[in-house]
Amino acid sequence: MHTVAGPPGPRYKFSLLGTDWVEWVLIGVISGVSAVGVAALGGSILAAVLTAILVVGVAAMVIALL
Repeated sequence: MHTVAGPPGPRYKFSLLGTDWVEWVLIGVISGVSAVGVAALGGSILAAVLTAILVVGVAAMVIALL
């Protein structure tokens, strides 16, 4: 009987920090643009910093799942 072998390694890899520097460049750009937009529209630096931290956290979680 002939068996079909699957991929040699695990199918999914989990990495909280990501594996590609391009991912982190995109996170930085998205975070920066959102922080500048919040600062410009809201006039609050604290809200802009908190928004940037939230965006980085959510993006890191999404990348970890991909």
